[in-house]
Amino acid sequence: MKSESQSRQGGIKIPDSTIISCAAGAALETKGVAELAGSRRGIRFARSEEGIIIDVFVSVYYGSSIPEVSWNMQKNIKNKVERISGERVAAINVNVQRVKFSQDEEEDF
Repeated sequence: MKSESQSRQGGIKIPDSTIISCAAGAALETKGVAELAGSRRGIRFARSEEGIIIDVFVSVYYGSSIPEVSWNMQKNIKNKVERISGERVAAINVNVQRVKFSQDEEEDF
């Protein structure tokens, strides 16, 4: 994988780390998401002929609708990454790793 991508907006180069940070921020802004989980700050990133592929690993708060949180997170990440990079997002795969009871509790499922 290249460390930088050529934007369709001219000669601007956007590092992969910037796209990963954007995706992480968009995921964390989504209502119901407690935290990123897993390795590599909770985000895996790749490019294919179809576009950018993002795998997101998160914990969600107990009581949240996992399908609704996942759908909203996919929309949020797609919009922000496409806007910042000018590239097409082909897929966003959401992996819910844990369910957290509350912001104050350390225990989770």
